[in-house]
Amino acid sequence: MVPGDALASLAQAAGAAAAVEFGRALGHRLGARVSARLEAGVREASIDAVASAIGGELAVAGLGVLTVERWGRALVIVVEGGSLGAGVAADALRAAAIEGIFSRAAGRELGATPLARDGARLRVLVASAASAARARAWLDEGASWGDVITRLHGAKGAGSQEASA
Repeated sequence: MVPGDALASLAQAAGAAAAVEFGRALGHRLGARVSARLEAGVREASIDAVASAIGGELAVAGLGVLTVERWGRALVIVVEGGSLGAGVAADALRAAAIEGIFSRAAGRELGATPLARDGARLRVLVASAASAARARAWLDEGASWGDVITRLHGAKGAGSQEASA
């Protein structure tokens, strides 16, 4: 096991691209364990069962405690704490790990992008690769994460549901 602060320093020094590559690889390994744990399969399992399995893997890896928020059809993963700390490289690594976990567990390529950081809480959108890229572009243009969710829904109102792990 590598201490989270040492991993965060390494990710910062290596740069965002290397942190993302490492995060995806880590996520794929964690996603394989999630798939093996869920007897019914990820697509057939309840959101609570999937959140619990993924949350357990994230926590053991030191990446934080997971909560799932559903905003209409948008899936937002909230990660708090963890030994990795905060910062652009750490957030990129976490988001890439989440992308890798969901992609491997679901058996199809997905995208994930950090939406917002509020203190110790990081929100990450999990969506198709195209939707995640659109969300990233809107965020880069200065849109708030709430506006991004609204745009993804085509200006339809979206309510929130939560499941914790």
